[in-house]
Amino acid sequence: MQIKDYDNPAELRLIEASRKGDDAIISWARPEAGRADNTIRAGLIRALLLGTDDCTPPARGLWIEGA
Repeated sequence: MQIKDYDNPAELRLIEASRKGDDAIISWARPEAGRADNTIRAGLIRALLLGTDDCTPPARGLWIEGA
């Protein structure tokens, strides 16, 4: 999948944070159940770590909390 195909709220937040070089704080608490607002598919994490045409990860990698 391409970055543009990931569209749930948590994934969009991670994409935006990656573009800015920021941490992605999805929630301050550990989720009890998977929902669109706290689920990030592994394919997106892989794509971001490998880099894409429009999104290159920070040198330190990705930091994701609460997903």
